[in-house]
Amino acid sequence: MNSADSQEKSAKLVVEGGIQILYKGIRVTEIPFDNDEITVGVMDPENDIYPDVNLRQYRLDGGDPYISRNHAKFTKEEGKYFVEDICGNNSTSIGTKTNVLNKAKEELNEGDRVFVSESIALRFEFGTATTPTEEASPEESSEDSPENPQGLVLEMEQASPLFFKPKSVFTHIFELNSSDWDTDEADGNKALHIGRRSTEDDIYPDIDLWKFYFNNGDEYIARRHARIFEKEDKLYFQDVSGKGSTWINEKDDDNRLLRSEENDASREIKEGDKFIISDSVTFIVRQS
Repeated sequence: MNSADSQEKSAKLVVEGGIQILYKGIRVTEIPFDNDEITVGVMDPENDIYPDVNLRQYRLDGGDPYISRNHAKFTKEEGKYFVEDICGNNSTSIGTKTNVLNKAKEELNEGDRVFVSESIALRFEFGTATTPTEEASPEESSEDSPENPQGLVLEMEQASPLFFKPKSVFTHIFELNSSDWDTDEADGNKALHIGRRSTEDDIYPDIDLWKFYFNNGDEYIARRHARIFEKEDKLYFQDVSGKGSTWINEKDDDNRLLRSEENDASREIKEGDKFIISDSVTFIVRQS
């Protein structure tokens, strides 16, 4: 082995979907493997449990009951890297969701994906992690955000917090600020996507309705269900699922939004509008 090969590589865990999680009190998209052990779980001060990766909001606000306080750990041993399930509730897997680690330990190869319950996917890679230095409170909300120049928000009638990807927070109020949105490759418009996540399929909507699908059994919520897009300085709400489970203002056939070859199922957004998704969610458009 030459000297280049013998040099130890830096390693990291990449949070898939471009979302941020709390690592030692800092919001990150990449976790440096700068210690011999990285613990994953849910912070519980009463029982003196402080994991390096704190998924408390995914357990409480996100409604993922299978994330444990002591869930899993990543370790470095004699130049090799491993992931080990600690919780023993069949909610840690590697590669695919069916390859479950249950109180088991497995060596990591570059590119391996580790799934923490249904909420987070971490990809093991060699290289130096990019980490911010600004500490963030896990209780941040979108109300602390800068002024919304477009003046409108979506507010959930149910006031149940959902993950809002543009701000990396759980909230029930969502700014309709197109400057935070990505460009949709389908038509080149800035868009905010609504649906339910699928970590295995690398689908992470901007407003994530996963907990209603998972906990309430609402099978009519699609992974890609609806979107809000900006066109010529106007905002539109559009069904993209084609399931027939999206309505505007009233839940009847006259107000059903159903995308098809003949109908793009989009409506211009106006203050006071209600957008209804399946049996679970009603969004109301309000002034910010």
